[in-house]
Amino acid sequence: LAGLDADQRAKLAKRPELEEAVAQIERGIQDAIEASAAAEAAAAANRAESVRRLAESASKIVFDEEFACPVCTEPFEAATYALPCRHVFC
Repeated sequence: LAGLDADQRAKLAKRPELEEAVAQIERGIQDAIEASAAAEAAAAANRAESVRRLAESASKIVFDEEFACPVCTEPFEAATYALPCRHVFC
């Protein structure tokens, strides 16, 4: 310290204050990262719940028998007409 002038000693005296400010900024960044991760996890949980509800509601769909294949009883898939009676099946 003996070879330092007054300006350099003043700068050196501010070092602990600046180090604390840097530490606060780093803690703020870490808190923001953690908050972002928590928000992303919550959004993923909401999307998963939406998909679950959609799948649940899709499983409750009742198809009109008019569109059901008389052979497999499922909804028509690539329906075919038989000639000459015009029966429909898939």
